[in-house]
Amino acid sequence: MSADNDPLLWLQAFMVEQCDGEWEHDFGIEIASTDNPGWRVVIDLTGTAYEDLQLSSNPLRSGGDIVLRVDNKVFDGSGGVTELTKILHSMKSVLVSSRASNT
Repeated sequence: MSADNDPLLWLQAFMVEQCDGEWEHDFGIEIASTDNPGWRVVIDLTGTAYEDLQLSSNPLRSGGDIVLRVDNKVFDGSGGVTELTKILHSMKSVLVSSRASNT
């Protein structure tokens, strides 16, 4: 399966792309469960090609219970307990779209 179809492979590829000997020590990616219950994914965009990312709406609702927001160069996605894959797909979609519009 390719990173185009698998959100976890995409996240791994994103991490590899950012690792430069420094970024991974100071910034990074966090995935955590929440007590409502659900998931939260946080990607620190500082020092990446995406650090100036702005959403058309902040927070941006991306279907179902998924909420995406950017604050202080931190991309934050959250959603219900069965929506981790959808959160990752939504975050990927936003980042890929922003990169395409900046080229």
